[in-house]
Amino acid sequence: MPCIVKYWYAVSILLTILYMRQIAIIAGVVVVLGVGGFLYYTRPAPAPSVDVQQQGAASTATLAAQAQLGQELYRIVSTESKAQFEIDETLNGKPTHVVGATDQISGEFLYNAENPSQSTLGEIRINARTLKTDNERRNGTLSRVILRSDKDENEFVVFKPTSLAGMPQKLAIGESAKVQVTGDLTVSGVTKSVTFDTTIKRDSETAVSGTGETKIKYADFGLTIPSLSFIAWVDEHVVLKMQFVAKK
Repeated sequence: MPCIVKYWYAVSILLTILYMRQIAIIAGVVVVLGVGGFLYYTRPAPAPSVDVQQQGAASTATLAAQAQLGQELYRIVSTESKAQFEIDETLNGKPTHVVGATDQISGEFLYNAENPSQSTLGEIRINARTLKTDNERRNGTLSRVILRSDKDENEFVVFKPTSLAGMPQKLAIGESAKVQVTGDLTVSGVTKSVTFDTTIKRDSETAVSGTGETKIKYADFGLTIPSLSFIAWVDEHVVLKMQFVAKK
């Protein structure tokens, strides 16, 4: 009998060792997968595949061909312009106002200096891969998980104006006007109609500048923000802003 007890005691110890090893292996795999996934989703976004100005070359040529009497082609100068988003969240227990911005923005419009209300707006393009916040890991998550801009078809956010309301018939140099620009905004393959409250200013004989702002629900564009332990709350709205300088 003592031999049998010793035998089963030895077997139980062996089974316990094997079980613990199995648990350790499974835990190791989970850790590796978790760390690997975290590193994948937070690693830097891929570089832009094409210059934002080149990406819109075809639409620029099309718009230029549509110019009517009195209209002149103006193009957004990316080095003097900016597109950005703003959203509030609670990060590590602290209210945080997140701002992401890029100067990789392009666009054009046909401006009629004699009668600005007869101007025609072209599409605006923003390279989503170049949007940057103050946190590199957040930037990686923004690109790979939220906007999915690492995929070529989602690289650009595009706004195609469909109507311009409130543009005056006269706008002297140095004067500004408040207008509403409505159009189709495409983000990550989803298109919705939005309206930007916009201020247009005629800076000189050859330059026009402006700012625009709108608020959207990111869920309306099929966007989701991952649930992470250190993020307690994220606003359901995001504010989109644009500052631009366009020259002929």
